[in-house]
Amino acid sequence: MRPRNLWLLVVGLLPASRTKNQLLSLANGVSVSAGAHVGPILLLTVRRFDVRAEAAIAFGSTFRNLDVVQVAESATIGSWNWITAAPMFTPFNAGRGEGSLVLGASSAITSRHYLDCTGGITIGRLTTVAGVRSTWFTHRINLAESVQFSAGIRVGDHCFTSSGVQVGPGVTVANNSVVAMGAVVTKSLGREGRLYGGVPARDLGPANNAAYARRTVGNVDKGSDDNAPPSV
Repeated sequence: MRPRNLWLLVVGLLPASRTKNQLLSLANGVSVSAGAHVGPILLLTVRRFDVRAEAAIAFGSTFRNLDVVQVAESATIGSWNWITAAPMFTPFNAGRGEGSLVLGASSAITSRHYLDCTGGITIGRLTTVAGVRSTWFTHRINLAESVQFSAGIRVGDHCFTSSGVQVGPGVTVANNSVVAMGAVVTKSLGREGRLYGGVPARDLGPANNAAYARRTVGNVDKGSDDNAPPSV
């Protein structure tokens, strides 16, 4: 293992602190804001790692074989996420976005998701990858031609994807979209402000997300019993 990669592996496992942020930033291509929170994580061959002010990465997540990880201001990544790329498809060409995760300001990836960033994943502002066990793939096999290829995923601003959502290569999700629990997204969701769900995902009608789409901070406050949906 190269000395730089060993340094990031060892320092990445330290508890969150300003000193840890400074030590990480000593490595070429790494910039971690003094005001960021980076818990014990696994950094396994990450070329550029940029964590900005007030951003947070919780303990236990793994970042592997990535060209770029960019976590914008006040964005958060929860625990036990697996964020990786396939080296044979990532020529470390950031101009095309391969091997990259770009998380927009005040957006959140919760816990226990799998993100294959081979073709690049870009998530806009104030968007939430919610629940657990969602799987996003940016590469697949063309069985007819017996070849593999990659294509990036782009998710807009103020989007919400629920638990257990599967997203395929080349998908784009329009701003203010809501993707229901368990949906399988194989094609782009191009209409803004809509609720998508099903296998494969389809337009189910208006998203009814007016307050969520207007918010200016990432956190969603706990509501009262009056805000709860009716029992079915």
